[in-house]
Amino acid sequence: MNIKIIGRITFLISAIAVFAQVPDTIDYQGRLIDTNGTPANGNVNVNVAVYTNISGGAGVYFEQVGQLSVQQGIYSFGWGSSGTSIWTTTETLGISDAATVSYPYTIANPPISPGTLEVDDGTYTWDEDAGSSNPTEFDVTSFDYTTGFVRANYFSSNFVPLAGTAINVTYQYPRTGISDVLPNYPGLYQEISIDGVPLTPRHQLIAVPYAVYQ
Repeated sequence: MNIKIIGRITFLISAIAVFAQVPDTIDYQGRLIDTNGTPANGNVNVNVAVYTNISGGAGVYFEQVGQLSVQQGIYSFGWGSSGTSIWTTTETLGISDAATVSYPYTIANPPISPGTLEVDDGTYTWDEDAGSSNPTEFDVTSFDYTTGFVRANYFSSNFVPLAGTAINVTYQYPRTGISDVLPNYPGLYQEISIDGVPLTPRHQLIAVPYAVYQ
């Protein structure tokens, strides 16, 4: 189906009694027309993604809505409760005592999203793409996405940080639903895909009160 979007509205399907309350589910309504300007009819597959920028940027929420019926160009659906949100967090992997060379740790929120793990003590850094900033002195020698286990190693006590230095681990992990994501980002943009084709431009989500900026 060759289609294009000519209008969209996003609004809450449940009333907000408290002004600052964040919704669990969002209702979306759009209109599709074909390349001749005729309202579309039939079934389409819909996905929703939420990003930190109007173009490009990091995806922080993804949901497969599934197949929807389009009648006279109009389609609607609720989203936000069953998709996957991506969270970034930093935890203290260990505190240096100036002597211990191996620091095993299990993160608080497994599983770890692949490609997002980083370790930093203020002198040495490590991430999955670049590896260690000084692999002869410091490295992450093992980690497990599923269990969340991470082990940071210094290859000599001479390389261990000063006592009291925090060794931090940063990672991303999945959660269900979008409601916890909305208050934690200054600007988010929703992207609707119809049969695998993203509709542009993305529209900004605003949560005080929650609405869509067009």
